[in-house]
Amino acid sequence: MLKLPALKSPVLPVPLLPMPVLKLPELPMPKLPVPELKNPMLPVPELNKPILPAPEFRPPMPVRLSPTSPIPMLPVPVLANPMLRTPWLAKP
Repeated sequence: MLKLPALKSPVLPVPLLPMPVLKLPELPMPKLPVPELKNPMLPVPELNKPILPAPEFRPPMPVRLSPTSPIPMLPVPVLANPMLRTPWLAKP
């Protein structure tokens, strides 16, 4: 058996102190105002409206003033600079 050298400073056992339990002060719960219903048995008028189907979207048609008048042309967006084109569309 090997003899271990004696430690110069003996290790003292540290007594375990009971952890103090922090008690939080009991705060009174704030009472939220509850809206009072006038009469919950009465039906809500917004819920009794019939649900109408959405009208079909139709683009506005150009109006002819007479059968011989030309159809008014819709405005075509003009490019800011037509020389600035994408390189794969430019012809060599």
